[in-house]
Amino acid sequence: MGKRQNSKRILVGFGEVAGYFANLYDGFVALNQNVGYINNINFTFEYNYDRSINHNFLNKYIDFCKKYRNQPNSFRKFIYHLYSSLILLFVSIRYDVFILGCNSTLLGYWDYRILRFLNKKIIYISLGSDSRPPFLNGKYKDDSKNNRFDIDQVIAETRVVSEKIKFFEKYVDIFINYPQHAHFHSKSFINGMNIGFPTRKVLIPDSPKKNGKAIKILHAPSRPNAKGTHFFRNLISELRIEGISIDFIELVNKTNQEVLSEIRRVDIVLDELYSDLPLGGLGTEAAMYGVPVVVGGYYADLVQEETNSGLIAPSMYLRPDLVKDGLRKLCLDSELRRKVGKDLLSFVSNQWRIDVVAQKYLDIIDDNYDPNWLFDPKDLKYIHGWGLSTYELKSNLSSIVNHVGGLSNLCLTNKSLIEKIRSLEEHDFLYYSSSDRYESLIEND
Repeated sequence: MGKRQNSKRILVGFGEVAGYFANLYDGFVALNQNVGYINNINFTFEYNYDRSINHNFLNKYIDFCKKYRNQPNSFRKFIYHLYSSLILLFVSIRYDVFILGCNSTLLGYWDYRILRFLNKKIIYISLGSDSRPPFLNGKYKDDSKNNRFDIDQVIAETRVVSEKIKFFEKYVDIFINYPQHAHFHSKSFINGMNIGFPTRKVLIPDSPKKNGKAIKILHAPSRPNAKGTHFFRNLISELRIEGISIDFIELVNKTNQEVLSEIRRVDIVLDELYSDLPLGGLGTEAAMYGVPVVVGGYYADLVQEETNSGLIAPSMYLRPDLVKDGLRKLCLDSELRRKVGKDLLSFVSNQWRIDVVAQKYLDIIDDNYDPNWLFDPKDLKYIHGWGLSTYELKSNLSSIVNHVGGLSNLCLTNKSLIEKIRSLEEHDFLYYSSSDRYESLIEND
């Protein structure tokens, strides 16, 4: 793709999720754009970006946030807020377009109001938990006290998230989200499935020799309970009993470089059990190295209907009850592993390459994007969420709806979604599979 210089000056930030914003920034750099990058939160996985192109003032701010933002020292907190105010003043003068997302902010969301007042163009992208209804979010299994579903907490968080969506719909010019977690939207948005996940092209060195006959399978969860780690351990044990030799490798909350190093050594990446995406951050990294990826998720039955087939990542994306069969096939068929890995590499190299995705954003900035990218929230169908079995989903929804406030606790205005939830009965749940039952046993331990 040829490079072109856009007259707009672009700022990407203010936070980071799975390397999305750092990669998008580098995509704009590859297209020779006047672009800046800020990350003032989430440094756990140490995603890199081209510091040499970014303004030095922004680089110093990122370094300061990495070192001091979460320090309890009140003076440092004061310095942080003062520094952030100066950064906001600086970027307000220097940039015209702001591509922000995932609850990122410099000054408690006043920055959005200020940027809107200054007539800056704001594009907001949600990648999951910042817009997903908390009652459809399994992250509580790792993040909450005792890993339990707290009804009052979830109801309170649901109100907060729904209000934030209203806020962003009011103050941003363009909202990019995924239908899988856009239940609080009242206005049409750009379907993020049509944009893709900006992915760096990597120079693949010779892979380390895979000694022995064992199939090496990597699972690297950031939230083990929500991503089905317990179930995967059980699944691997069952396949071993069948006679399949498997070397199962778990990496929990490791740096991005550590995970990438291990990906090169494995035959298969086993990602998540209840994902609402065919390919997430870990899977994308595996795809860059031509490693096949197995992903479970109930959205597997809707993805073809809601997204152009040419833009769906060709992972082995399966309903949770079919994950074991799919993994077994990959373990037993080296040619199938090669094909899935090759198809994934081709997909991310062509459809999700950083400059390709950045070019789509330039088209959005210029209001020159495909109108078919727009998604009307009235057309939403998916209610299975992320990180949850259908067993857990029904139990959680029943608890909320039967709590004081009833259906209003869900903060939904989409009548068809409300009716779907209202009519749910245990026997109506599709795919009440062995994985669901296994998760319910864990919950009751």
